Amino acid sequence: MSDFYFLARYQAAVPPAVSGIDGSIISPSGIAFHTLTRRSLNAPHLLRRLLDPQMYLATLNAGRCGSACVNLMSYGWFGAQLQQFDSGEQKQKEWKDAARASVANLWPGVAPTTQVDIRAAVQMCVTVQRDLGCEGIILPAPLSTDPTSDYSTALSWLDCGLDVASQLAPGLPRLATIAISDTCLRGIDPWSNSFLDIVVDQVSSRAPEGAYIVIEQAIEDSYYMTHANVAGSLMRIVYQLKQGGVGRVVVAFAGTAGLLAVVAGADGWSSGWYRGQRRIRLSDFEEQEGRTVPSFYSHAFGGEIGLQNDLDKMVGAGMLAAVADSTPASSGLMRALAGGARCDSVPEWQHRLGNKGAAIEHFLEVAVRETRALSALSDAERVARCTEWLTNAERLAADFYRFAPFDSRTSVYHQQPWRQAVQAFIGNR
Repeated sequence: MSDFYFLARYQAAVPPAVSGIDGSIISPSGIAFHTLTRRSLNAPHLLRRLLDPQMYLATLNAGRCGSACVNLMSYGWFGAQLQQFDSGEQKQKEWKDAARASVANLWPGVAPTTQVDIRAAVQMCVTVQRDLGCEGIILPAPLSTDPTSDYSTALSWLDCGLDVASQLAPGLPRLATIAISDTCLRGIDPWSNSFLDIVVDQVSSRAPEGAYIVIEQAIEDSYYMTHANVAGSLMRIVYQLKQGGVGRVVVAFAGTAGLLAVVAGADGWSSGWYRGQRRIRLSDFEEQEGRTVPSFYSHAFGGEIGLQNDLDKMVGAGMLAAVADSTPASSGLMRALAGGARCDSVPEWQHRLGNKGAAIEHFLEVAVRETRALSALSDAERVARCTEWLTNAERLAADFYRFAPFDSRTSVYHQQPWRQAVQAFIGNR
């Protein structure tokens, strides 16, 4: 049985109509510690929870990523300390403004390096997760960016984490963080990548109860992994960790490529509708004004379709039946399009800033649905279903190429690489 986790940030709520989310992974870069501890964690999707320490964000530039750095520093494991929030003396906005003014001078910009500092950071990470009632302890680790390294830095963190967690949180499963930049993956066939040999062998040999995988998209600027080697590396890591005896493998920040991880044996994946819930890219944390518009996720298409022009183009070309995806949130849109209406005739799906409620609800409903469908299948059936899905999605994307240029949210470049990654998985497992 595979689980779908919601990636929770400041807005930790999910649409009330969405059910079946198994749990949540809390992202500290999106919510300050004192804010989190004042929130009720009794919503159904938060009853089972994990907290990602996000030590792989230690190299963020505080001058450009001040808000994220303030939130991260509030947890206490990034070295320097901010003044603690005191609700009796200041409002949260006042604390945030003061913290923002000082964070550039306090933020270390690197992960702790001495054994004393590493142990102190790990102890804080474990204690916070234990006291928050997390179902497991995600052990912190820095981001690996050099494919020629021996992975020793990350392993020193893992060894410390396994020891500390066994003492401070006995009985809770320990998940080894594997945080790797796509700079280590993109240029090398995943099944011949000696760096991945080291990662899988060394983590498996330490016998953690679980693993937590994050791949940073440093090179490609997309909601989706668009290179077969990156998607294939994700599948290889998951599969070989499970083969190596790691009991529980959870994948985060991979978007719907998390479903590929499920096919490879992952026990859980996590996502959300926003870009910051789909991927980790350090430059995403630079503060800039967001412009959020809705998009329609078609699972048959394997990705989003923009609502400014592209979904109407598809309907006009007779492709509606091929890309239709009906959930409670999208059923009205599907009926309207089938009746000859345009997208903008359905208010909750009109292409306008901030009109995202139905798109979010629909995406989460599909994520839950597809996770349940894969969980009901045998390993061989999962691979067959995934192959059929991506073969069809690749064909649909190719059919739509003639309508270029595309809306900004239309995704047509990842279907083929994902299908190639699955085929390589089949040939190498």
